[in-house]
This record gives sequence, structure tokens and C-alpha cells, in this order.
Amino acid sequence: MAETEDTRPGVQESGQHMTELAAGGSSMDRLEKAEQLFLEALALQEKGDLERAARLYQEALALAPERPSVMNNLAAVYLKLKRYPEGKRLCERLLQIHPDDEGALVNLGACQIKLDSPEDALASCDRALAVKPDFADALNNRGNALMDLDRLEEALASYERALAIKPDYADALNNLGNALVGLGREGEANACFRRAITLEPDEAERHFRFGNALSAQHRWDEATAQFERALELNQASADAEFGLAGVRLFQQQFERAWPGYERRLEVEHYRKKYFRDSPASVLLYERLARWRGPGEAGAGEVAIWAEQGIGDQTLFSTLIPELIGAGVPFVYEVDRRLLGAYQRAFPGARFVAGEEPPQESLQQASRVLAIGSLPGLFRRSRK
Repeated sequence: MAETEDTRPGVQESGQHMTELAAGGSSMDRLEKAEQLFLEALALQEKGDLERAARLYQEALALAPERPSVMNNLAAVYLKLKRYPEGKRLCERLLQIHPDDEGALVNLGACQIKLDSPEDALASCDRALAVKPDFADALNNRGNALMDLDRLEEALASYERALAIKPDYADALNNLGNALVGLGREGEANACFRRAITLEPDEAERHFRFGNALSAQHRWDEATAQFERALELNQASADAEFGLAGVRLFQQQFERAWPGYERRLEVEHYRKKYFRDSPASVLLYERLARWRGPGEAGAGEVAIWAEQGIGDQTLFSTLIPELIGAGVPFVYEVDRRLLGAYQRAFPGARFVAGEEPPQESLQQASRVLAIGSLPGLFRRSRK
């Protein structure tokens, strides 16, 4: 399933916030301090300094509890920071106080999508639309939930409704493009992506998503140009670098591809779909020391973690002889259905079945590596 873009309601301005604060029973000093913190956080949020904005919103909320503007803006920041559980809890807290707050409902839906609860997200967006039927953000996120549920035609209709209300809505245009790609309507999809880029030409995300669509169409040169432009705009973009690596792999430019391919586990969509469903397991993997390959001094036992599907795991198994030849002790995770075949094929090696959470042997090894990284260590070129 293609990735979609979540949209949160616009940040609430200070004048509205001051009115809310004045309605409370706090002292004037507390009100003034909370308002000052809110304004500082709002400025930081607009500049993209999200960590500092979150801290100031938290301080403002401590001084002025239960204020919708502070809570909604903080929830929007949590979403940008990918702190989805915290955002979800904050939205639920606000909705206990104001059950019909449409901004909180849309933010909640966005968090639920990211936390793999598309049915709940759909319900949240529908509640927001019951309050405000022309809420383009709710229609966009409703489409995202429907995409996750593989209800592409309904998602398409939801994005189109959002764009009828807000024609220059770049996020909805990108998401409409993704839905059209899923329905095999590539020409219309490409027009949507191009329109989004016209609206926001300096937004790296726009170029990356168009690159993804072009890559899916095997239009490699055009996809490369879009990924490279995304990286010009945001050199730190793991999404664009991984997308470009995928193109280079298809073009058999292996040496150029592997460094970017190593960033795949930073890409949220890939990580959730092809590596681990459990965020706790992902965190565990990220905390463990990475194996740097044959010749690393003092590596000890290496745990090779499974990723992707059974077909890809079978393909990667062709590297096991080279792994054995490296002379490094290892424990290798495989899909349970492959376990017997691997044990028979390589009787001197140690294999374990994939489980959630991962087996203790994978957690306690001296070094870890995902199987998709093995080619970058052992087969760096076509030669």
C-alpha cells in the first residue's frame, strides 16, 4: 500500500488562546506566562523547531490545563515528531473535555492511522465530519484510513471531496495520486503529483512521493530526478535516499545502491510493513550494536534478524554460505515455515524461527544485522 500524508488542522492563533485562558480561574501571572509560552511555542512550531515547541507547549499546558488550542497544537507537534502514542493520549484527554472538538478528532484519527488502527481512525474522522461537514483535513485523513483498509475507490472519493473544498491542498493531491496509482490510473496520478509539486516546489516530500510513483511505473530516469531533487532540498531524507537506492538496485548499480539501502529501517512505511509490526521490537533492534561485517574485531556472535516476506528470505539465503565462510558465529532468524529446510541445508549453522517478540538468542547476541544488509557486505558489485 502506498504511503499517505496526514494533515492536521491549522495551528490555533494566540488571540483565541488568550480568550480561552481568560475564561479560566488562573491568576493573571499564570495567564500571562502561559500566553507567552504559547506564542513562543507557536513561533517555533512554524519554524519547524518541533522539540523545543513541544517543551514550551507542555509548560503552557501545565499553567493552563484543558485548553483546546494548546492541546491541539501540541498534538500536531507530537504527530510531526512521530510520537503517536503521546499524541493519541492527548487527543483523548481533550475529547473527554470537549467531545465535539473537530481538531482533536482529526488529530486522533491521524495518530490512530500511524498506530495501525484504521477502523478507529475512520470513525474519528467521521465524527469530525459530523461536526464540520466541509472539513477538508478530516476528509483527507478519512481517505488515508480507507487506503489502509484497501478501500481505494472510497478513499479516492474522500480525497476528491477534500479537493473540491480546498483545491490547492497539496497533501490531498499527493494522496489522491497514491489512490490512483493503486487503481492503475497512472496518468491521472502523475498529474496529481505534478500539481502538488507546482504548489510546493521546495517541499522535499512532494518530489519523494512522485519519485515513488514513477519508480512503481519503472520510469527509472524520471524517478531518479525526483529523488535527487528531494535530497537537494533535504539531505537528511531517509525516504528519498532509500527510494533512490531502490532505483539503483533495479539498474544493477549495486555499489551505489547499498549505502542508501541501509536507510530502509528509518523509513516508517518499510519498517512497519517489511521488518517488524511491534514498535518495541524495532526499538530493541535499534538499541543493539550493529555488525559491520567480516573482520570486525571482537564482534562475538552475530544475530541476523529476518525481514521482508518468505520469498525474499529465500533469496537472501543464497548468502548463507558466504556468511559461514566469514568464520563468524551467528544465529539466523527465518520464517518458521523455512526452519526445517534451512537446518537441513546448513547443518552446522544455528537457525531460529521468527517470533514476536524476537527469541532471546537474537536479543542477547553481541551484534545484530537485518538480512537485507548482507548483500551490501558480501556482494557489493556484479563482479
